[in-house]
Amino acid sequence: MTTVDEARALRDAEGLRMKIFEPHLNDTDMVVVTTGDTGGYRVWATGERASPWGRTTVYDSESDALDDGLARGRAGRDLEIIRADRHASYVADMRAVDATEPFPGPRGSVLSPVPTGPGLLMEFAVFSSSATDDSGPYIDHVGSLRGRPGEGWQAATPTTTLTTHDTVDEAVAALLDATEN
Repeated sequence: MTTVDEARALRDAEGLRMKIFEPHLNDTDMVVVTTGDTGGYRVWATGERASPWGRTTVYDSESDALDDGLARGRAGRDLEIIRADRHASYVADMRAVDATEPFPGPRGSVLSPVPTGPGLLMEFAVFSSSATDDSGPYIDHVGSLRGRPGEGWQAATPTTTLTTHDTVDEAVAALLDATEN
């Protein structure tokens, strides 16, 4: 049976974003454990706008509510760690091939890298606008590229199958031709 003092000590020791029977207005990305309006104990999470996000669970037992809150807080913390690790891996991959983000391609296209995980595999969303186009960056998505430097590039529009090309420029040109941009 978890007590409020134990839950607060665990929250603080583990760095969890939680409010346990504390004011929670305007707190974003937070797990909230509080009492319900009609009795019981409520557990929910807030989103980027500080409003309830996802399911709200009502418990008769304070201990059960605290255990659920701790589990949700740990899951949120673990997700942030995974996101940070993926981003660090992505940045390392981009630096390994001297890539920048975004960078211009042929005919004013813009390539916007999308992280795909470990290794040097890179995936790019391809747009027909240039980064300085008056209509705004990243408009008119025409497809995607995927590949590794020196191993060729696969290109696909949203409606066509993959084609393989030796260089990024050839793959982008094929996408632009396929979408008549």
